[in-house]
Amino acid sequence: MYANRSTIQGYGVQSAQISVFVKGIAYSDSIQVIVQPTLGSFKQDKIFINSDRGESIYLRSEGFGSAKVIAQSAMIGSTEVQIQYIFPWIFIITSLLGGLIGSLIKLWRHENKRKNTYYFFGGILSGIVVAGAYFILGIDILKLQIDIQYFNEAAVFTLSALGAVIGIREGKK
Repeated sequence: MYANRSTIQGYGVQSAQISVFVKGIAYSDSIQVIVQPTLGSFKQDKIFINSDRGESIYLRSEGFGSAKVIAQSAMIGSTEVQIQYIFPWIFIITSLLGGLIGSLIKLWRHENKRKNTYYFFGGILSGIVVAGAYFILGIDILKLQIDIQYFNEAAVFTLSALGAVIGIREGKK
């Protein structure tokens, strides 16, 4: 078993791909493997692997600190991998910068100069909420039909900027 990353951002911001496979054992049926983290979560905790290929699942971070992922099977025993969750400074900084740039764009386009402070801080907060909702909860508030499967700083920055420019719209009733 191995993880594609040994360190990810915590508090649900980032995920790590955990791959489970068996080497040196020949078998004909699939083997059920139970995968459990000490901190974090999987969408599923059981996977089935074959002798010719392994299986991957994604671990969503939770809090910060050290997490151990344990894979167990009655047929092959257990193995583990360590993942370190760090405080999500990169997410916070890029979403703040994206919200800031988006707010400045919105201010530049807006005619009513009396509401500058409102648009400026509202845009920054909107940007953070939009990026957080998308990357942490999987909710696309902007309804822009985007598909960003993996966390990256450019995506956080861009979503935050768009959130500030477009703003958070009320859902249809």
